[in-house]
Amino acid sequence: MKPDLFISKDEYFQRMDKLVQRVHGCPTAEGLTEVIMPGERERRLEAKHRRTGVPYSSKEVDAMQVEAARVGLPPLLLSDKPLNLGSS
Repeated sequence: MKPDLFISKDEYFQRMDKLVQRVHGCPTAEGLTEVIMPGERERRLEAKHRRTGVPYSSKEVDAMQVEAARVGLPPLLLSDKPLNLGSS
């Protein structure tokens, strides 16, 4: 998508900021505390996983260990702490 074919990038970003503010300002449905834009939940979850690590069940870890052994890899190293490989 190239919005700057129709309007300037600055105007596009201003309009998008206004849209986000309007959506966030909408009344919430019963039992909810906020209205969010598409992708916000995913960005928050990614940031959380970067801070705290990705939770895997023991069943998932066991399956990955079996696959690693099947292809001749050593057992996967596990950590209770995130590796902080990227910025959030």
